[in-house]
Amino acid sequence: MKSGECNLFFALIINLCLVISQTNADAVKTWMPNTNYWDPMNWDVKRMPCRNDLVIFPSSLSASIALHPGATSVKGIVLPTTGELLLSNGDLILTGLQNASGCIGEDVEFTGGEARYWLDPGNWNGPSGEPLKGGQNSPIPHSERIPCETDQVIFLNGGTFQVQLPDVPVKVGAVNIEGKDVSLEQLHELVLDDTGFHLFKGDASQLEITNELCQDPRGCICNADLHPLTWQRICSFESVRCALPMCENPIKPKGFCCPICGAAIYISFKGSWPRMKQMIESMIDYNQEKGTYPVLYHISRVGKNELQVVLRDPNIYTSASVALALVLQKQFETVSFETTPYTRTTYSGDPVTSWGTTSAIISKILLAAVLVLGVAFAINHLSNKTGRTVPAEFIQPSFLFARFENTAAEGEVEITQQAFHNPMFDIRARSVNSLEGITFKELEDQENLSEEISSQSTERTFSLEE
Repeated sequence: MKSGECNLFFALIINLCLVISQTNADAVKTWMPNTNYWDPMNWDVKRMPCRNDLVIFPSSLSASIALHPGATSVKGIVLPTTGELLLSNGDLILTGLQNASGCIGEDVEFTGGEARYWLDPGNWNGPSGEPLKGGQNSPIPHSERIPCETDQVIFLNGGTFQVQLPDVPVKVGAVNIEGKDVSLEQLHELVLDDTGFHLFKGDASQLEITNELCQDPRGCICNADLHPLTWQRICSFESVRCALPMCENPIKPKGFCCPICGAAIYISFKGSWPRMKQMIESMIDYNQEKGTYPVLYHISRVGKNELQVVLRDPNIYTSASVALALVLQKQFETVSFETTPYTRTTYSGDPVTSWGTTSAIISKILLAAVLVLGVAFAINHLSNKTGRTVPAEFIQPSFLFARFENTAAEGEVEITQQAFHNPMFDIRARSVNSLEGITFKELEDQENLSEEISSQSTERTFSLEE
C-alpha cells in the first residue's frame, strides 16, 4: 500500500470510529432443533405429510409434537405408545382417501423426536436464528457457538423442542422460553412438570442462570472460565464432524476443537472492546472491497486485553484468508489505534489436493521430467559407447514399405524405400538407385522367373524324397 493510500485509509477508519456507538449489545443464542410436525427435516422423506400419506410415529416417543396451527389432513396415523401430540388452534383430519390430487401417497415416518444436547455446538444459532455463515467453515470458535455465561438463551415461540440438559457445569446469563424469562427455580419446576418433561430431559442442577448480562464496557469473554469437563464434552460432539484440513500446517485458534485452514490475528487493546471491534471490521471490509478476498471472519475477545480475529475461506481453501491476513498484518504493524499494538499472526500453508500441495505437485512434475531425461541420456550414451543400436523393445514399432508411383504411360515405377534382403536365394536385393527407370513389364518378367525357380526347387525336393 502506498503512503498516500495508507494515510487516506487510516483517516477513513479513524473518522468512522468517531461515530461508532460504545454501547455493548448483549449476546443472544437461539436453540435451533425442534420437534414440530410442519418441519420437513423431521420426516424421513424431508417433506411434510400430505393428504394421501400414512403418518407413522415411532413406537416410543418421549417428545411433544406440535401439529400444524391450521388443518392437518392425512390418510391415517400410527400413534406411538407414549408421547404427546399438541393441537394448538388447529384441526386433525383423517381423510382415508386413496387418491388425492397433488399427493403421491406413501408411508412417511417421523424422525425428529430425539433429544438434542445443550453442549452440541451444532444445535445453536445466532440472535435471529440464522444459520452460521460458512457452515463447517464457520470462523466462530466452537466454545462461542454454545451459550456463554453472559448470553441470553432463547427457545422460539410457536413450536416444540426437546433439550438434553448438560450433565457438567454450565453458566448462562438468562433463559427465555416461549417469550418469557424464567429463573433457575422455575426451570427446575418446569423440568419436573408433565409438559416440561417432554421439553427438557435430564437434571437441571448443573445449569446455572446468573441473570447477569455483560456489564464490562470493554466487552466480555465468552466462556472465559469454562470448566475442563464442559470443554471436553463440547469437543466430543464436534470432533466427529471435524474434516481433514486440506492445507499444510493447519492452525488451531483459541476455542476451536479441530485444526483448521486459515489465519488468526491476535491484537492487544486497552480501549473500548466494541469500538476496537468496529475498527477492525472496517479495516477488513475495506480490504475486501479493494481486493479479491472472499473471506469469512470473526472477531472475539479471548483474554483480558487480547482479541482474536479468525479468517477462513468460505468453501474450498485457496489461501485467500492467509493473503488477507498478511495485508492486515502489514497495516497493523504500520499504525496502532488507541495504543493498540499488533502482536502476532498465525496462518496455515499451501492448499492440499489428492496429489499433494501445489509445491509438491510441481516438485513431482520436475522430478518425473528429470528421470525421463536421465533415462533417455543413459540409453543414448550406452548406444554410442557400445556401438549397438537401442534394443527393439525400447523403440515404437514401425512398418517399412515401398511406395510405387506411376510416372509414364508404359507403367514405369519408382521405389523410394530400400529394398529388402531375400533370404530364400541369399541374394542381396538391388539398391534403390539400381532400379530407377525399370518398367513394370520388366518387373513382371522378373517375378515370373522367380516363381519358375521356386517351382523347380519344389520339384527337386519331391524327387529326393522319392
